[in-house]
Parts: sequence; C-alpha cells; structure tokens
Amino acid sequence: MERTVVNFSSDFDKITPTDSVLLLGSCFSANIGNALKEHKFKAIYNPFGVLFHPFSIYSLLKRAINNKKFVEGDFFERDDYWFSFELGANTGKESLEKAIVSGNEKLELLRDYLKNSSRLILTFGTAFGFSKENRIVGNCHKMNRELFNKELTALKSLEDESFLIVNELNKFNPKLKINLTVSPVRHMKDGMRDNNLSKSSLLLLTKALENKFSHIEYLPIYELAMDELRDYSFYKADLIHVNEQAVKIIWDRFSTWTMNDKSLNYIKNVNKILLQLNHKSLYPKSTSNIKFKKSLISQMESFNEDFPGIWFAEIQTVKKDVNKLE
Repeated sequence: MERTVVNFSSDFDKITPTDSVLLLGSCFSANIGNALKEHKFKAIYNPFGVLFHPFSIYSLLKRAINNKKFVEGDFFERDDYWFSFELGANTGKESLEKAIVSGNEKLELLRDYLKNSSRLILTFGTAFGFSKENRIVGNCHKMNRELFNKELTALKSLEDESFLIVNELNKFNPKLKINLTVSPVRHMKDGMRDNNLSKSSLLLLTKALENKFSHIEYLPIYELAMDELRDYSFYKADLIHVNEQAVKIIWDRFSTWTMNDKSLNYIKNVNKILLQLNHKSLYPKSTSNIKFKKSLISQMESFNEDFPGIWFAEIQTVKKDVNKLE
C-alpha cells in the first residue's frame, strides 16, 4: 500500500557514535535514546523519568545549569516512598536520603552532558500542565488531583519561557545544537479536541523557536507517525502508542536524517558484533573458536579509525580470552 512519505533535510552537523547526545522529554526521547545506547552511541535519555510539559523539562535544565542541588524540601513521602514533583514517574526512593543522593547524582550527570554534548533532543508531549503552588509539576505521582490545577498553557507563556531557557543553554554550552520534536502519542484523557489544541500549541512553539534561533531544528517525528504511519497496524492494542515496528521505522528515519554514511554503516554492523560478543562456543579452545574471536577483534578495531574508543573495553576483554585459550 502506498503511503505519504515525510521527508526532511538537516543543516546540522551529523551525529556520530562519539558525540555526546542528551535526550529529554516524552516517549520519543526514551525510544530513540534506547536505540542510540543499544548501538553504543554516547547518549543518555530521561535521567529523571519521562516528562511531558516543556516547563517540566526546563525546570531540570535550569537546575543543572545553575547547579542547584536537591534538598529535603524538594521531596515528599507517599506510601513509604519519597518523590519529587519535579521528577517523572518511577523515580521514587525508599528513603529521603536515597532520594536526595539519587537526585543529585543524576543532576550531576545531566549537567555534565549539557556542558559537553553537541546535541540536545527535546520531545514535548503536552501543553496541558498540572500546577501546584503556581508551578507545573513533572508528575503528580498519584496524589489527589484536587491538589493540582490543570490548565492549557498559553502559547505566549510557552514562547517566553522557551526563549529564556534557550538563551541560558546557549551561554552554558555555545556549541550545543538542539532538535525539537513533538510526541505523536495522543492524550486521550484530555479529549480529542483538547489533545489537538495541545499538540497545535506545541507545534507552533517549535516553529517559533526554530524561527528565532539558528541552532535549533525541528524534526518531523510527529508528522512521520501521524501521516506516514497513520495506519493502526503501526499502533499497540491501545491504539494510542506506536508499536515496535513503528519505532523501528522512526529510528531508521531519524538515523537517515541526522547521521552521515559512516555512522549509518556503523549502525548496520553493531548488531552483528553484539551477537558475536554474546556467542558461547561449545568448544572454546578449538582452532575455529580462536579464529572466530580474532576476527571479531579485527572487526571492532576497524571502527577505531572513524570512531576511536567505542569498542575499547570489549576489544581488551576478547584479547584476554584469546590469550587464555592459546
């Protein structure tokens, strides 16, 4: 069946496995971040959990830029676990001490990646925010909804706050390029009309940012999922979240849009190398197995010319294995 094809051409430098890449936001960040890590790219994604509203993402970016550590007052206890309204789901800890230590360790990691990364990828999920004490939270953590005020954030507010954080990021790391995406996951609890109003606000926001800053580019992931992959065969049983097949197509297209031929060729070979690394021979001291391992070393070393150090630890491990077997 013929499908609408979403095309895109980037003016940014291409991403390589040795570039530090930071991904924050909604599900796309997790999906692509996981794919990057599986292919041994130097990437981290959502260290504080999935975040949906732009302001929730900005709150943590500001913390990292200003090195504002988490303290006791940033956490609350629910059902014997400690949470922070700034953080996403699945971030609760068994004690206040663990919550503070974990939060500050991840904050340090975020700050390091922000300072040294060449690429930041932000995925906005919704323009609806749940605010407590006039501050939009990262997650309600199953607390009583009466504690929060739900509201569609005005486009002007989204733009003003976004312009401020982008300027702060540019001062903190002038070489940082930013890709913006909008999550295709529909927020059905808002109702279809409000969901569309929310997504429209986010799309207008990304356009405003792209128009204002030359180091920002929008990636049409939303359009890819909603137009090119609009058939429900690309969705899970809930008909809301894209399935594994769709994620693979999105990953392939993302790679084509953002990477050069050397990186794309590298990706094609990574899975083969990983399979070989996990291979367990029934006869480890056999000539054929030693030859197999030496060939694997050569394959990994061949990447050092373009991407130094990617397979360093694995090469050393396999070399030790060969020395023991010979």
